[in-house]
Amino acid sequence: MKKFIPEHVTYTQHPIPMIGRVWVFPEVVYTKDAEGELGISFIELEKLQLSVANAICGEEQQLKSIEFDFLLNITKTTQSEIAEFLKCHVSSIGKWRQKENVPQLESLVLKEIFWTKLFGNKVSYEQSLFGRQRLALMSNAAIEKKVVAPVHKKAA
Repeated sequence: MKKFIPEHVTYTQHPIPMIGRVWVFPEVVYTKDAEGELGISFIELEKLQLSVANAICGEEQQLKSIEFDFLLNITKTTQSEIAEFLKCHVSSIGKWRQKENVPQLESLVLKEIFWTKLFGNKVSYEQSLFGRQRLALMSNAAIEKKVVAPVHKKAA
């Protein structure tokens, strides 16, 4: 019996619809199966999903509920875990999933949680600077909105 060796076809700048949007990937590898049908392997699909998760976490916009569900699934995170981390009731998380968008502040925190779960062991905190940049932006926003006064430490 002849052993089947899958053939690979690579597309560049390839658009793929995923979670309500069309994403353009620099390179997508399709595999031809024994019947000659082209498909995306599980390994390739995981790479594509991780790329989309990274793009979503890096955006400034609020998380859409479909993106929130996607990030929960890809990180294997439960609503209970999110509720515990955010110190809120699990029913609040359920409400966000039913609405169009997750609230803005929660979106920022969730994006950091999801990004860290997916990539935290691959990119050091010093390289990402995500947490420090977010905190600095939040601090400056509070000063700009005159919620707090700008203060500094007294020199010793």
